[in-house]
Order: sequence, then structure tokens, then C-alpha cells
Amino acid sequence: MSFDSDLDKKIDQAGESLERGLESFWNSVISPFFSAVTIGMSEILKKRLFKTKIFWAVFGTIIGLSITISIIEKLFLSRWLPKAITESVIWIWLYERQKIAPYPIAMLFGIIGLMIYFRNKGIKIVELRNRFTLAFERAGLYSRRKIIKNNKATPEYPVLYKDGTDNDGGRFFVFKNPGLALETWLKEKENVEATLQEKISEIGLYKKNPGLILLKVGGVEIPEQVEFNQAFMSHANHSSVVVGLSKNGPITHDFQAIPHLLIGGATGSGKTVEASAIAYQCISHLNGILYIIDFKGGADYTDFEDIGIDIIFDRGKVATLFKQLMIEHKRRVSKFKENRVKNIEEYNQKFPDKKLRRIFVLVDELAELTDYKSTPKDEHELLDMIMGQLSSIARLTRSTGINLLLSTQRPDANVVPGQIKNNVPGRLSGYFMDDVAYRIVLDYIPYPRLPDPTEIKGRFIYSRGAESYYIQTPYFQSHHVDKKIKLDYQSGLLTKIDLLGSTDVFDEEVSPVPSQRARYLDGLDEFE
Repeated sequence: MSFDSDLDKKIDQAGESLERGLESFWNSVISPFFSAVTIGMSEILKKRLFKTKIFWAVFGTIIGLSITISIIEKLFLSRWLPKAITESVIWIWLYERQKIAPYPIAMLFGIIGLMIYFRNKGIKIVELRNRFTLAFERAGLYSRRKIIKNNKATPEYPVLYKDGTDNDGGRFFVFKNPGLALETWLKEKENVEATLQEKISEIGLYKKNPGLILLKVGGVEIPEQVEFNQAFMSHANHSSVVVGLSKNGPITHDFQAIPHLLIGGATGSGKTVEASAIAYQCISHLNGILYIIDFKGGADYTDFEDIGIDIIFDRGKVATLFKQLMIEHKRRVSKFKENRVKNIEEYNQKFPDKKLRRIFVLVDELAELTDYKSTPKDEHELLDMIMGQLSSIARLTRSTGINLLLSTQRPDANVVPGQIKNNVPGRLSGYFMDDVAYRIVLDYIPYPRLPDPTEIKGRFIYSRGAESYYIQTPYFQSHHVDKKIKLDYQSGLLTKIDLLGSTDVFDEEVSPVPSQRARYLDGLDEFE
């Protein structure tokens, strides 16, 4: 009995060991193999790799080897093997009775070859996922909620959704976001880079979907500083200026297509530097006439003053300027009708010897001009006139080549009323601390946010309609202003603009509604 009991125990132990061995073999070899095969097949189908030359080269090689083996199998295999094998039941069934696979060894080779190919593809995806999971774990990029995985409660990490190669050669990865804010991703960028040992060039929402995070490695990055020089300006055409450099190259603003531009940014964001770079291109590249309205006294534009640019910081002169610009506008419209042309571009092409010049008005800071709260009460009627004229210029002068550059560091409904903002489709936004300012300037809240100016100065978002670009604006300095330029305020105009003239700024010819205050306040209510 004792012998039988010991034998039973040994048999049970052997059975348990075999069971554990088979389970271990399944978990460590078989299951990972077929899991990798499944992932590899899914990857090939998702990316349509079956349409690539590499896939067909591999597939053709496997098929070719299978055909070769089938020929050997048919002609030589039965001769080489002993009769004990070739006359066995299994051999007879494989080669004589079953009709599905006439050459089972060749078919088995082809199946195994394809599975190994799929498995190798899958292993690369698994290794990539594990690499990112390790980086996310070390950076703390995972959700607080737990998920059950392999019968264990584990943190929910971002899951790789898709990957590929971008046009600039960089690799992009899209992850299913487990509920983490984009700011959290941006904050942990350096920690993820340290684990991956690669530079991350971009983190943002994929197709503006908060549930998907785009992470890009390599490729072309936006430079942190751009020099202002002739090569920089050369990317513009006869009606455009270069506003900055994106990852896709220089970005231009075309005044013929988008006549006016709103520039916003907090103190220190580089707003005045960008406004100066654009204004200088307007006179040096476009041969335009420039007026600068700066109620801060013009300290930022002394170099422009040296070459004959008028710096205006008096509301009476602003009203006179706007009145005379509207007269110039009306005369240009009459001239266009008379000569059957639609705009300044067509007129200048038709009359190259009598070209009209574009007129640019840079307002820095817009709040000092338009905000009733900061305007003395005895100037409110004058401000009504200015607001009405500014609105008319923004609305009417696209074809006649009178263009506004409106710059502000505190955008709100009082500073940028809706009746003006709606007619200024070009937008340039630097850094703001709050989302409301972004929304007023851009009409949306950008993701990702712009970096703090203490990290990168001059980083802006340029928006024109549905298109928007993250750009690095040029570093424009005093020495870039060519002191040999002397601006001519007489040629290329139909009206002699005299800011010192005694013209009545409330002339009915130019402003059919002497007081625009009621309309202005209505516009504020609508905007808010």
C-alpha cells in the first residue's frame, strides 16, 4: 500500500509539473507568439502595408520558396524517405486521401513563413508600446482610475492608437488619452524625452480631439529665433509680408486677400517687435505709405521717425488722418469705376506709370485709442467720430489698398469692438496668461498654449480664416532700419494728406453719421 501511495503521489506531482510546464510554455511562448502575429496582421491591414513593395517582396519570396519545396516534395521526397514513413497511415492520408493541401510541407512552410513575418511586425509594435509605457510610468502620465489586466489592477496608461512618418521625416504617434489635460502632457515633456532618449518636437491634440494626443519625434522644428534680413523678406510677393517661420517654412500675410491684421500679445511677448517687422516690410518691400498711431509717445518707433514716418499721438490728428483716408478711399473707388478695374492691383497693372501706393496705419496700443473708459469725457464725441471712421476703413477699404495693423496687449470688448474685429480677419496672437484674451484675438483657445516669453520670445500663432500656424517671428532691431530710406508722403496718392490742416473732422461728406456712439455701444453688447 505504501508503494502504491508513493507512486500515486509521484504521478500526481508529475502531472502537476507537466501542467505547470505546459501553462508556462503557453504563456511565455505560444500566447505571445500568436498575440504578436495578431498585432502584426492588424498593423498591416490598418496601415495598408499590403500595398507596399516591401510586403510583396517578402510575400513573393515566401511563395517562391513554397513552390520550390512543393517541387522537391513531389519529385524527390518519397524517394529519399524510408518505406516505413511513406507507407504509414499518416503519409497515405496526407499525400493520397486528403485533397485540401496536395503539398502539405510546402503549405506549412508558407503559413509558418507568413506567421513569422506577421510576428516580427507585431514584436516591433509591442516593443514600441512597452517603451512608451515605461516613459509614461516614469513621468507619471497615467490615469488615477485602475483597469484589470492579467487579473491585476493596474494604472490606465495612454494607448498607442496609430503611428507613421510625417512629411518632414519625423515620426508621429497618436495615443488614446486616459483623461489627462494637455497641460499635463506638456509639463512632463522633458521626463518623457529623458526615458525615450529622443527629442520630442511637438505635443498637441490630434485633429483637435481631446481624447487623442499627438506626440512627434524628430522632423523639422520651429526655430527659437529667426533673423530679420533680406533673405527672410524675399519669400513675400508684391502684396504680402512675411510674418514668421513655421515648421513648414515662411508664412506670409497677403494684404490683397486679407487687408487688415490684428496683433495681440501680453507685455514681453514680442508684439511690438513683430508689429515693427511687419511695418518695416510695408515700406521697404511694398513701397507703402505708413502712419503710426502710438499714444505711448512713440518711444518704440524712434527709428521709424528718423526716416520720416509720422508718429501720431493726438486724437485730433487721428480723426483728421482717418477723414482724409476716407476721402482718398472714395477718390480711388471713383478712379477704379472710371477705368473699369476692381481693385488697386488691377489698376496698377493697367497703369504701371501711375501706380497707387498702399497706405498702412499701425495702431499701437489700440486700447489707448478706442477705450472710452480711458478717454477724457470732453473727447468722447471726437472718439465717436474716430470709432465710426475706423469701422468704415476696416469694412470698406479692401479694394483700395488702405490697410490697418491693430496692435493690443489687453484685448476686450471695449478695446476691440465687434464691428471692427469682424472686419479684421487676419490675426496674430502672442502669449497671454488667460484664455479669454486668446479667444478675443483668435476666436478660439489654442492647444497647445504658447510658451511663456521667459522660455521662448517671439512665438506667435498666425490665423487666417480656418488656417492657423505656430510661428517664430523675426527678431527685428534698430539696425535693421535702413536710414537711407526717406518716406515720400506725396506720390501714389489722389489726396494730399495734411495732418496739420484745419479740416473739419466732422465733415458730413466723409461721415454721414456725425456721432457713432449709439452704434458703437450696440456693437459692444452684441460682441459680449
